[in-house]
Amino acid sequence: MSAYRSIFLFDCISDHYPTNVSIVEERCKFKKFFQFCNMWAQHPQFNALVREGWADSIEGCKMYQVVKKLKLLKKKLKVLKSQYSHDIVREAEEDRKFLKQRQLKLQRDPSSVEIQQAESLAYQKFKQSSYLAEMYLQQRSKAAWIKLGDDNARYFYLIIEHRKLKHLISSKSHLYLRL
Repeated sequence: MSAYRSIFLFDCISDHYPTNVSIVEERCKFKKFFQFCNMWAQHPQFNALVREGWADSIEGCKMYQVVKKLKLLKKKLKVLKSQYSHDIVREAEEDRKFLKQRQLKLQRDPSSVEIQQAESLAYQKFKQSSYLAEMYLQQRSKAAWIKLGDDNARYFYLIIEHRKLKHLISSKSHLYLRL
């Protein structure tokens, strides 16, 4: 939606006044939809959070109770999101760099038990953070693909056609199989 803003300039001697007209774009503010991220289920507090949210006593019919419990759980999950998945991809990259440093130290002194343990801990931390980052990015890429498929029907149908052609056995290849 756009609006017009006019500023009248009164610096003239004439009876015609210059006007500065500008178009201002007003962006509609809308609420983002809640999207569950699969990696939250890997958080150690996730199960307790869901049990706690589902144990709340709410008055009303069964359907109302379910909807109300889901809304309350959504608020708790948003808090978990802000604390846990702020930037999991960057964290995985930092863990990779830290692991590489530990591995270089281990190469310099392979007999040191402390360096071996530090490298092992760094490897476990990197393994966990990279797994979570992969889950997050995989879910995002699926969402982007679905959006592209819905927004761009031609793109969507070309992808389907390409998949069909990949699995198609042509008549020439069928003749070679008989020989």
